[in-house]
Amino acid sequence: MDSQTATLPPQDIEAEKSVLSAIIMDSEAIIKIAELLEPEHFYYPAHKDIYTAMVYLYTTRMKTMKFTL
Repeated sequence: MDSQTATLPPQDIEAEKSVLSAIIMDSEAIIKIAELLEPEHFYYPAHKDIYTAMVYLYTTRMKTMKFTL
């Protein structure tokens, strides 16, 4: 194992995509997910931003849909 691999945090970009997709498909999913997941848990910066926007939409009572993101 090289030093770069040793310093990378655990990550699964496909899992991140799956979580975000689940919220888009079912806007009620954010209720359970937001209790467990923080934006900092995302490795990919764009996913962190998208999730932050989803949480904002939920807390302001706006529906999370593809076109609102």
